[in-house]
Amino acid sequence: MAIKRLHGSWRANVKQAEPIGDETTPTCPGWLCDPAKKKWFEVVQQLRRISESLLSSVDVQALARYCTIWVLWNKCRDYIERNGEVLVVRDKKGRAKSIKTLPQARLFLRYGEELRRIESEFGMTPSARTKVGGESKYIENKKGGGKSRFFNFRE
Repeated sequence: MAIKRLHGSWRANVKQAEPIGDETTPTCPGWLCDPAKKKWFEVVQQLRRISESLLSSVDVQALARYCTIWVLWNKCRDYIERNGEVLVVRDKKGRAKSIKTLPQARLFLRYGEELRRIESEFGMTPSARTKVGGESKYIENKKGGGKSRFFNFRE
């Protein structure tokens, strides 16, 4: 909606359905590990900045899943930074026989895909934020609507 507003489109004024959330912040599940809890509070704070009405109590499980997967993704990232993405398989004489992708590298990609899906659901990517309805807080309206936005007038 904000992008349409920036371009001066009349569609920007059409009322879009806003996400309906609770006034209170969802409670962090006690079963999350400490790094996931830390991520929980970080993400909740960021999402509240996007839109006060974004989160609801029904979002607890999805957000907890995001935080858990983020911890697993981060562990894989740490492992890959220390050990690389591949394993060189050698024969008895020490010659390289084959190269195999480490399981952590495959998991890293899989976790990343799942994180991206959940991030999209919560409006945590630029394109997804335009669909959530909280973007007007960050983007100011461009002066001059209609056809004037296409022309450069000098005074």
